[in-house]
Amino acid sequence: MNTARNKPPQIVLRTIAGIRACGHADQFKVLANERPDWAARRREKWNAKQCAACGQIAQEKQQAEAAARRAARPGGVVDLFRLFRLPDGSTITLSYRATDATHGMWTGMLIADGRTIQAENDGVHRLLRALGRQWKASMAALAPVESPAEQQQPEKR
Repeated sequence: MNTARNKPPQIVLRTIAGIRACGHADQFKVLANERPDWAARRREKWNAKQCAACGQIAQEKQQAEAAARRAARPGGVVDLFRLFRLPDGSTITLSYRATDATHGMWTGMLIADGRTIQAENDGVHRLLRALGRQWKASMAALAPVESPAEQQQPEKR
């Protein structure tokens, strides 16, 4: 008995030979206490699926393709923490000044690695996002660019 759902075990009344979506022959199990309309829907779903062996092959193929995509990425697996982290000792200064009784502007300054970035916005989150985008743009501008001839191509086996 399935204690997780407190359902009685499924009693197989008979099996029917059928063809799966992959084209292989398999056995469909007709259950004893199943309504005919439920059985018909289950049979349609069964016909639309691959057999267990073909499903395993497809899963292994997908995993191999995913591993190949990860290996083909420049630099291998990307470390997001290192990619978006400010260097140690960075300073962010935010200040608010009211333009009238209901509106104001946020001004921010980011100092990191000897570079100063300034931005202004009407919301503090938008300001921080603008400072972050400018920081990433300045980091991309400083990154060394290799010519296509200098780039090394991975060896094919």
